[in-house]
Amino acid sequence: MDKYFVIAGEKSGDDHGSKLINAINKIEKSKFIGIGGDKMINEGLYSLYPLEKMAVMGFIEVIKHLK
Repeated sequence: MDKYFVIAGEKSGDDHGSKLINAINKIEKSKFIGIGGDKMINEGLYSLYPLEKMAVMGFIEVIKHLK
C-alpha cells in the first residue's frame, strides 16, 4: 500500500484533492495523510489539521493567525 502526503490550503484545493484521492484509490488502495477539508476526508484522507483554520484572507486576518 502506497502512502501519500497531501495538503490543501483552501476550499478549491479540497475539491481538487478529493478528486485526486478518488482517482488514485481507483488504481490502487492507498493511504492519505495531510491537511484537507471534508471532501478529502470523505475520500479517505487522515487530516492532521483543520482546513478551516488554514484558509484566511485579508491582511488583518493573516496577521491574527500568525504565531
